[in-house]
Amino acid sequence: MVKSEKGNYMATHRGFRFMKHQKSGDGTNQYWKCDKNMVFIPHDSICSHNHEVDPMVVTVSRIKANLKQRAIDTREKSQQLLNHELQSAPIAVAPSLSKSAVRKQVRRVRIKHQIPVVEARRVEDVDIPAASQIYKCTGGQEHVLLFERERNINWSAEMPVVYMDGTFSITPEPFAQVYVILAERSARVDNGGKWVFPVLYALLENKSRITYLKLFE
Repeated sequence: MVKSEKGNYMATHRGFRFMKHQKSGDGTNQYWKCDKNMVFIPHDSICSHNHEVDPMVVTVSRIKANLKQRAIDTREKSQQLLNHELQSAPIAVAPSLSKSAVRKQVRRVRIKHQIPVVEARRVEDVDIPAASQIYKCTGGQEHVLLFERERNINWSAEMPVVYMDGTFSITPEPFAQVYVILAERSARVDNGGKWVFPVLYALLENKSRITYLKLFE
């Protein structure tokens, strides 16, 4: 038996996973169906599978269940939890367990069980997706993380008026301030009007003059 993503028990047989379906009319027998039944419709009447077996699916399910339980029982970081499980797992299973997905899973489980979520203690420890990593070296030790939508560039020429807000009371560790830049934009209606949209979010490590100068460079 293994647990599904929702925590329900599933039976395993020859590399396939099965979920509870229904019981017989007299309630004496439990019927099961392949967990891929809704994806590969229909399975045939003689109960053979019409899709290939995933050799890693059962192992991955067990590892995910173990990760959830250890996330509750310990205060280890997501990477430590993953490393612990991978020590005894087949090498081929690693690509099915991304660091980002495991981190999100651990966070969700701990929040659900009201366990304090330990954030990164240093900016260097913040895990940024590779697709979002664009660095600019300006010297010094201060770090500024910027988040924006690429499509905002398309109307950047229409931003004659901008507003800045650094008064947010909630800031994730290890940062000291959330800073937002908003831009005014004309409404696309006949009677005119203005709208204000956030165009850039910044996470500042501190509130020093040097950090603010870096933000606006």
